[in-house]
Amino acid sequence: MDRLRDEGLVLRDTLSFYESEAANGELVLVVLRGRLICSLGVVIRVDKKMLVRRDTRNRYIVRTRFYQYHAMIRGRSGRRDLSRIDNAHEAQLHRHVFDATGAELGTVALDLATMPTLDEFVRGAVSAASE
Repeated sequence: MDRLRDEGLVLRDTLSFYESEAANGELVLVVLRGRLICSLGVVIRVDKKMLVRRDTRNRYIVRTRFYQYHAMIRGRSGRRDLSRIDNAHEAQLHRHVFDATGAELGTVALDLATMPTLDEFVRGAVSAASE
């Protein structure tokens, strides 16, 4: 995040981590949630839920179960969607495709190997806003 700020892509953020524990005090869930306020008026909503367990060597294993990265431009004339990646309403991870006006054209399935990092998603959203 520091690099994105240094490059002027992210101006500020409200990202927070929230942890949940089982009755025995063991960490079981980490949630990353908040917004990134970016250059060119881009706002990115982040909601990511990660399950936590221990392996046979007592090391934490973290696996993301729910993703939602949603980039939009908010302005006087309303909101224009740029990009959204999620598995919120389907089990399959997918990207929502939008036209230049922000109208949704459909979805494209993704697998975890092609899921962009948050850094890549931010760069892509700011780039799309400049087109």
